[in-house]
Amino acid sequence: SLSQPKITMVAAAGGVGARLTEGGVHQLVASEGDHCDVDCPTPTLQLISLRRVPANALTDVYWAVLSDGDSSIEVVISSHLSHLVQSGNLGEFCIIKVKAWQYNITDDNIHILQLAEVDVLENAAEKLGDPAESILNSMHKRETGGSEHYFDDEDWDAASEEESEPLTWSLGEPSAFCDWSIEVTTQIANSKGKRKVKREGSNIKTSQPSVQVYHVHKAILSSGRRRSEYFTTLFKQSHLYNEFESNTSKIQLEESAAVAFPDILDYLYKDKNVRLTASNATAVRHLAHYFGIRSLWKCASSYIKGDFSIETAPVYLSEAMLYHDTKLEQASLDILAEKIEEVSRRILINLPPQSFERIVTSPKLRCRSKKLSDVVLKYCQVFFGT
Repeated sequence: SLSQPKITMVAAAGGVGARLTEGGVHQLVASEGDHCDVDCPTPTLQLISLRRVPANALTDVYWAVLSDGDSSIEVVISSHLSHLVQSGNLGEFCIIKVKAWQYNITDDNIHILQLAEVDVLENAAEKLGDPAESILNSMHKRETGGSEHYFDDEDWDAASEEESEPLTWSLGEPSAFCDWSIEVTTQIANSKGKRKVKREGSNIKTSQPSVQVYHVHKAILSSGRRRSEYFTTLFKQSHLYNEFESNTSKIQLEESAAVAFPDILDYLYKDKNVRLTASNATAVRHLAHYFGIRSLWKCASSYIKGDFSIETAPVYLSEAMLYHDTKLEQASLDILAEKIEEVSRRILINLPPQSFERIVTSPKLRCRSKKLSDVVLKYCQVFFGT
């Protein structure tokens, strides 16, 4: 039998056309159906003409054509890898390196090449080369005594042509193929500004449950196009972590990060960017850094840089202090100190005492003495009731 099915994402350099292995399809056929071992060649090929096999034939697998640019061969992707097609990791025109395969030979001499391990090198935009008719085509066309061909279009019903639902994360009941959970406990601040963990039975009113359990797919988190380096490392070192006893990661997040967490999962699962605002950008950047999602971190950083102003600085200041983002915190303090006369009193009186003190004592403070006295007096009257 084949080894445990798996898929990896590999960064490759150079032009994709040059990476297709000349005679690669013949290398596969030459194995005569033997399991691939360390001595077998691992040609680089292209996946084309991908479609789902109908349920009345082979359930939950995909039929495709594997090409080396000159020749091609019909393949069936292992049912263990079919969910990776649904997630977009394996798709049409994908450039792959085959590492393990197996023939199934039917009474009709139809060879089904079952892929069990592949390295995904790149998703090309179009078919490479001009592959000739399949080298197994003569077997498929031989006389069958009047019976219909296995791959004739008549064997496909309309429902089988419909696109399958993509994999998605879920709350509550696990969705299809979920094999990992993430338990998020939300941290909130009490009236004194101290942190405490929000648990079941808390009398604190909130629109979110105290604990959210997200059901996810390890393949998406660790090997998707927008994978998380945190989960990639975690799943490669399963023997080192207790999470594998329950297949659950438990994390504690500040309230704004917990609210943004579903958007992070959407970013990993879909070609969908997070909708950033001044209120969530710092939390999103914190999560991107924590989970090792470099592209999202760059996106959030770029947004903060473009959105940063005297109007948004108070929001970024409070969020930066929450997530210990010292650079953003200092930048917010500096702009508020330099332009304190332009900041509305409503914004200033809503700042916590520690932040207000740091602003009015900042070496970058630019404010007339009388104006500063008025600002401090108003703040004390409102905040302390004096």
